[in-house]
Amino acid sequence: MRSSKRWRTEKLHHLSDEMALALSPRLDFYWPKKEIERIVADQTVLVLPYRDFAGLEHLGQLVVRHDLADAMKEIFDALFRVGFPLGSMMPISAFDWDDKRSMAANNCVGFDFRKKTGKEELSRHAYGQAIDINPLLNPYMRDGVILPTGARYSPFRHGTCDECSLPVRLFKAHGFVWGGEWQSLKDYMHFELSDSS
Repeated sequence: MRSSKRWRTEKLHHLSDEMALALSPRLDFYWPKKEIERIVADQTVLVLPYRDFAGLEHLGQLVVRHDLADAMKEIFDALFRVGFPLGSMMPISAFDWDDKRSMAANNCVGFDFRKKTGKEELSRHAYGQAIDINPLLNPYMRDGVILPTGARYSPFRHGTCDECSLPVRLFKAHGFVWGGEWQSLKDYMHFELSDSS
């Protein structure tokens, strides 16, 4: 696969129109439309190669804030080269903006306009500043709650993130923090841009 075809980037115009028409009414909370439009205008769609758990090659789409595009290209190129598997890589819009459906599909996702789990503030996903990887292997865990349903964390399974795994090392090298190192909860799938980056 040639690198010239491996990395394709486009502004999120098609989702901008869809957001204005469809996303706001689907939200279960109010957020000013002007701010949604501003946030969406900052997003970029990356077309990235990845390998699935059978080792087959695919081209996926990852939506992130435009200034993170180069970092994402480097990270996912490295994961592709060593064969780190991903369940899928599709924008949250492919799941009708439903985070539960995306996680159940073991989907790698970036931009997702939603609040933090159990809180009123916007998630870093809402700004395109966070990435989730293989949720079924790398669940969110807090006070006995495990998301997504049926997920199980076993750090030695292929595709799992742990402190020594390549995804964790790569994301941290690019200024991200890993939710698996948080104290009040564990979010093993989750990487978000640090406040100092």
